[in-house]
Amino acid sequence: MFETELNENVLGKMVKTLSPYDWTHIGMLTTKNHHKPINLEGAFSKWIRRLENLNQKRVNHLFNIERTEAGTPHIHFLLGNVSDALSEKEMERHWGRGIADIEQYDRSEGGLFYTLKEFPTSEFKGIRKRGLKKWS
Repeated sequence: MFETELNENVLGKMVKTLSPYDWTHIGMLTTKNHHKPINLEGAFSKWIRRLENLNQKRVNHLFNIERTEAGTPHIHFLLGNVSDALSEKEMERHWGRGIADIEQYDRSEGGLFYTLKEFPTSEFKGIRKRGLKKWS
């Protein structure tokens, strides 16, 4: 019980800290093959670099790798600093490893909490928010 309360406290603090930032997109990525989380993290990093090349500037991101009940890893993420010229469909097409579902981020829909829900206990996670602007 203490661990659950601690994780909920950590999650609450993370949501409070990260919610003022200007996230532009939310999404989920899967792979056709059952990759190990470390391989999925590497594929995600390559995808982010590809987006940065297309975007012509840094793409800030927050990600968390979760497992389905069957044990298949998948990534939930938020992106920031993405140009309007880079469409959701184009980002999805560049994933190319499985299902990509990307939408405009609407902070009123609770996507930050959903993306972070397993973050305190997840073995594979990351945040890069350097240069990410806070909402005024």
